[in-house]
Order: sequence, then C-alpha cells, then structure tokens
Amino acid sequence: MGRRAMRWRGAIVAALTLAGAGIWEGSGTLLLAATLPLSYLAYGILSTAAVPAALVVSRAVDPTPAPPGHPVAVQLTVTNSGQQTLSDIRVVDGVPTDLAVLDGAPRGGETLAAGESVTLEYTLIARRGEHDFGEPRLRVRGTGAGEVATARQQAEGDDRLVCQLDAQAPPLSDQGTDRVGQLTTDDPGDGFTFHSTREYQRGDPAGRIDWRGYAKRGALSTVNYEQWVSTTVVFVVDARSPARVTAGPGRPTAVELGAYATTHAVTSL
Repeated sequence: MGRRAMRWRGAIVAALTLAGAGIWEGSGTLLLAATLPLSYLAYGILSTAAVPAALVVSRAVDPTPAPPGHPVAVQLTVTNSGQQTLSDIRVVDGVPTDLAVLDGAPRGGETLAAGESVTLEYTLIARRGEHDFGEPRLRVRGTGAGEVATARQQAEGDDRLVCQLDAQAPPLSDQGTDRVGQLTTDDPGDGFTFHSTREYQRGDPAGRIDWRGYAKRGALSTVNYEQWVSTTVVFVVDARSPARVTAGPGRPTAVELGAYATTHAVTSL
C-alpha cells in the first residue's frame, strides 16, 4: 500500500515566489532560479516507493517457554536480499498487546543497501499464557521522499511467546534426603542408619541390643537408628482480588507469581 507524502509544498511556494519576482523585475536569473524547486518537485513526484518482496523478516524469542516475570529477549531482523538500496525503511514489530517492553525498542529505521540487515532488539516481561506476535509493519519511502509505501509481512522463526508456571523450575534447598515424602528427624527410633546408643530398657527388641558392646563391657545397651517420618507439605496462594496487584502495565500479577513459585516447589518436591 502506497501513499504520496505532501512534502513539496515548500518547493511550490518557492517556485511561485521566484517566478513572480522574476516576472515583476524582468530578471531572467530569478526565473532560472525558479526551476530549481520545480526540479525537486518533479523528482519527488516521479519517484515511487514500494515494499520490495526481497525483504526477509525473521524473529527470535529467547527463552520460550518462560516463567512469569522473567525477561524475554526478542530480536527482529530485516534483510534486504534484493539488488536495490532502500534509502529509508522503518520497521515496527507486532508486540503482543498484553506484554510490557522492559528494555529496548520494537521499532527502528535504517538505510539498507543490497545484502544489509537491520536488527531490532528489545526485552519483554513474560506473563502467564500464550502470546502471539503480530506481523511486523514495514514502511519504505521513495528516493525523492515523495511517496511512502507500507505493508505487513509475516516473520520467519518465532511468532509466539509461551509463559508457563513450571518453566525453568529452580530446585529447593536440600532437606536431608531426596526421597519424596520422607525426612529424617532428630528423634532416634527404628531405621537402618546408626544414630546413637542408650541404656537398655526392659522390652527393647533383641535385634537392637548392642551385643558387641555387651561382650566388651558386660553391660546391655540399645542401638538407636535415624528415624524416617512421612511429611506433608501444603502450599497456600492468596488469589483474592486485592492480591492481584502488578508492578506496572503488562507485568504479571502477584497471584501469577505466587502460583509460579508454588508450581516450582511442588515440581521440586
């Protein structure tokens, strides 16, 4: 799609002013000078602009999937694979409307010679869900700046940012064992790993008597082992409306971040 930019009004005014003054004064020099803005005007009118099919657009999103609140780097690259130099090209990426730009800019402009590329780099803040990018918008201005052509073009590569709660789940701190649902306690009891010995009490199982110690010292003692107990972990997330606050537009809510932390903990357990 092309449209003609009204940039020649100054040239028209200058040409008419010089021509009028030349006629009034009878000066051929002024009349000749009036042809200069007219030449600029003709050049701008005759020059055309079009978004060439030789433009290649690609996008890279990293990381995806990403956890809520995590910065995501986006790179949009436009390459002029044709033979014609583009004196003025502007690019605007189709950023998902519900995501905030943390750093950089999803727009830019450049002069692209044949084979050259321009890359836009910016950072988004991930929010839970799947977020689709729109088609980048390209604008090319003609050599004489008299006409502008705009078009949208599908980008190769990544076109979606996926944000999920269990992405990149960090491990919890070690809690004495890697066995699911069990922890060692400081209280001795039945088990397999030696913990300590104590004085023999009537009724202690024969299998826990320290017979070797009895043979050496002639006194009975009972062996204690590290005791295993089952554990239950309960996670609570406040999902009420007052808790759905954000650090800014396009940022994840406190509930999303709480659910993300809970998912990480459950995954690690």
